[in-house]
Order: sequence, then C-alpha cells, then structure tokens
Amino acid sequence: MRFLRYRQGRRRLAGKPGSEYILQCKIVQYLNDHYPNLLFTASAGGARTSIGTAMKLKMMGCKAGVPDLMIFYPTKKYHSLFIELKTEENRDFGIKKGRVSPEQEKWIDKLNLLGYCARVCYGYENTKETIEKYLTE
Repeated sequence: MRFLRYRQGRRRLAGKPGSEYILQCKIVQYLNDHYPNLLFTASAGGARTSIGTAMKLKMMGCKAGVPDLMIFYPTKKYHSLFIELKTEENRDFGIKKGRVSPEQEKWIDKLNLLGYCARVCYGYENTKETIEKYLTE
C-alpha cells in the first residue's frame, strides 16, 4: 500500500491519499487557521490501535460510533456541532464513498434528538460548508 507524503501548512501529513485521516487533518488545520479560538476536539475512534489499547480505551469510556469532530459553539438553535467525516468517491485513488456504520447512525440520531447539530459530511468542501453554515446561524 502506497502512502502519500506532502506538506499541509507547516506539518507533513502521511496517509493514504483520500483517506479519512488526511481529510480530518485538513479540517483540523482549517479550523486552527480560520478559528483559532474555537473550542473543538476530535475522537480517537478511527485510530488503529492494538487490542490492549482498544480494551483500555473501552474501559475508559470510549464508545463506538462517536462522531469524528466535536465543535463546542452554541447557536440560537443548537448546543454544539458534531461531524462524522466520510470520504468522497475518488476514482483516481480508488477511494469509495465512505459509509456510515449503524453505531454512527445511532449517535447522529440521538445527538440530533438531544438538541445538538450532528451531521455526516462527505469530503473537505462539504465539511467546510457545514462548519461555515453552522457558525453563521
């Protein structure tokens, strides 16, 4: 499996072209550059770990399906924004459109019922537009 290395701002990103890892790194860099005072975090759910580490994370309360990004910024309609990142289809790199798991669907539905804004975003532009729309509501 070939991995892409390139510069994104001051950092070097290493990962499969079009992967959710690269997408998430680009979105985090966008948030840091354009909204330096915005309170946000990412879940470690998509990270590949050893079985021992996965067991420790589960015991610490990490749950399957938690959205990738959490932006803690209340608006008139919502408490916070939760984003599940998915890849766009990219035939040049053999990337299929990301699919939402049943656990992720449950989290998105429950968060929306509780008054949060929870969305599935496909690709960089869709994610950026979702964040911009949310922050200007």
